[in-house]
Amino acid sequence: MKDNIVRGDFHSQLKQSTMGEIADMMCDGTLDAFTGEYIGNGSGYPRYLNKRGSAVPVYGGKQRSDRESNINRVKKLVIEHNCQAKWYKVAYSFLKVPEDQWSLAVPNLGNLAQGVLNKKRQFVKYCIDYKTKKEIG
Repeated sequence: MKDNIVRGDFHSQLKQSTMGEIADMMCDGTLDAFTGEYIGNGSGYPRYLNKRGSAVPVYGGKQRSDRESNINRVKKLVIEHNCQAKWYKVAYSFLKVPEDQWSLAVPNLGNLAQGVLNKKRQFVKYCIDYKTKKEIG
């Protein structure tokens, strides 16, 4: 099939395609890997449409970038408020995780960052208080 198919013509041509061609288009990224909806020209790997309507790779690309961006957002909050501490230490103490359990929770830094971002305003206030506690004590 052609790469430059108009969306309206695509559905009529799809009905005439064989199952093998449809599977190839799903693996190529032309069709949504889950629903079979037309996404656009193939990218060479399977994709799907997320909630925002963007085509993302099926194999972990989106989850990894969400986790990394959440961690970076929390780091930025800690730096902006001059905590002068590792971001995860501030986040663990904010979420009241005992220090002896920090090493167990290290693989879940993405979840830690998400928990902090769910309470962003309180975390900003906590950062300011954390800074003043460190300066005093």
